Amino acid sequence: MAVLRRASIGHSLARCLTAAALAGALLAGGGTGLAAPPGATAGPIGRDLPSWVDVPDQVYFPETGHHLAEPFLFYWRANGGRTVFGLPISEVIPSADDRLRAQYFERATLVYRPNTGGAAALVVGQGATTISPLNLRAGPGTAYGKVGLLGREQRVQLIGGPLPDADGEPWYQVAGAAGSGWSKGEFLERHDDPIGITTVAVDPAFPRFAEAPFRPLPPIVRGALGPETDDAVVFPSTGHSLSGPFKRFWEGHGGAAILGLPLSEPFEEASPEDGRTRLVQYFERAKMERHAEAPDGRDEVQLAALGRRLAAATGVAIAPADRAAGTPDYDEGLFRGPKWIEVNLGEQRLTAWDGDMPELTTLIRSGKQGWETPPGTYRIYRKLPHDDMTLGTPGDPDYYYIEDVPWVMYFLDGGYAIHAADWLDVWGAPTSRGCVNTPGEIASALYAWAPLGTLVWIHH
Repeated sequence: MAVLRRASIGHSLARCLTAAALAGALLAGGGTGLAAPPGATAGPIGRDLPSWVDVPDQVYFPETGHHLAEPFLFYWRANGGRTVFGLPISEVIPSADDRLRAQYFERATLVYRPNTGGAAALVVGQGATTISPLNLRAGPGTAYGKVGLLGREQRVQLIGGPLPDADGEPWYQVAGAAGSGWSKGEFLERHDDPIGITTVAVDPAFPRFAEAPFRPLPPIVRGALGPETDDAVVFPSTGHSLSGPFKRFWEGHGGAAILGLPLSEPFEEASPEDGRTRLVQYFERAKMERHAEAPDGRDEVQLAALGRRLAAATGVAIAPADRAAGTPDYDEGLFRGPKWIEVNLGEQRLTAWDGDMPELTTLIRSGKQGWETPPGTYRIYRKLPHDDMTLGTPGDPDYYYIEDVPWVMYFLDGGYAIHAADWLDVWGAPTSRGCVNTPGEIASALYAWAPLGTLVWIHH
C-alpha cells in the first residue's frame, strides 16, 4: 500500500495546482528573476514606514542561491518563514502579461496579484475579518447551537455559504483557529490579501479521496468527537478532525488562512524524499509529517517539500542566481528594532511595532473634543505599574480622581500617558481626557514590551 501511495502522490504532484496551468502561464513570461514589483517597499504592502525604520527590501539565501524581496519578503517573515514556506528555490517569475508574479519555496508557492480595489462583497474561498465578537453556530441561524466564539478583528476563511437564516439574512461558514462554524454575514468584513498560497497538496484532477484516510468521518464519529475541545476539533465542511501535535502546529502557523483545512485523517505513509514511514496528515495547502526522531520534541511536526516537488514537476528553473549587488544575506536581526508605538487617532487604533513588524494592535480611546490627544512624536519617559490620576479640584465639572490606574506609560508632560482603562467598555471612540486608553490585558502586555525611551508616534 505504501508503494501505491508514493506513486499516487508523485502522479498527483506532476499535475498539481492546476499546477501546470499556473506554472506554464508564469513561465511564458520568460522565467527571468525580477527582484520586486515596481514601487515595492519594505514592510507591509501599502504601508509607508516612518524614517526611523531602516530594513532591507531584498535579501539573499546562500543556502539555495536565491533572493527574497518585497512584497514576498514581509509576507514570508510574517507568516512562518522557514518553518512554513522553507527557503526560496527560484527567483520571482512574472506572468506573460506581467499581472502575476510567483516565487517557489521549498514547501509552498506564493503568487502576487495586485488588488484592484473597490470590492467589498464577501466571497467564499477568500478571507474575512470579524467586526465584533460573535458566536459560531452549527448551522446558518441562531436556532442552531453554539460551537465556538470569535473575538473582534479575528481573521477567518470563508468556506461555505451564503445560506439564508429564518429571516432571509445571509450566513457564511467560516474556519479559523477556533475551528469552523456559521456566522451572520453582517458581522464579517471582506479581507483580501494580494499575496496567496497556490500550493495544492492533493490534486483535484487526480484525487485520493477514495482512500480510507481521505474519506470524511461518518456523522456518528464526528458527533462523538464534538465540535471542539482543547485536544480536538472537527471541520464539518471537509469531514475531518484535527488533534494532538498536528492541531498545535496548525493553530500556531496560520491555520486555515495559510495551511488550509484538513483533507485527511492522520495515517502512516512513506516519504518520497527519504523513504521513511511517518505519521502524516494532508491539508488543502500543506502536508504535515510527524518526525518522532526530532530531538527534545523540537520540530516534531514538519511540512513536506511540496514546493520542491512542484517545481521539479513543472520545470521551474531552480539553479542558483548571482547575488544582486549590495544584497545582504538573510538575517532576522536586520529587521529588528527600533521598538515604536503608533497611535492612529483617525482609526482609534494603537499598534506596537518592532522594526517593520506589527507585534500587537488594539482599538483605543483617545482624547475627546476639547481634550484631544496631541499629535506628534514622543518617547516614553516614565513607567509606573500603578498611579493615581486626578484633574482639577472637587466641584469642578471636569474633576476626577482615579486610584491605582494600572500599567501607566507617560510620553508627554501634562499627564499624557498610555494606560489601562477598563472602567468603560467602549473602544474605538475618543472619550478620554487626553490619554490613550487601552484594554487592561493589552496595557499589561504593552508595558512589559516597551522599554523606557520607546518612540510614540501619534497622528491622524
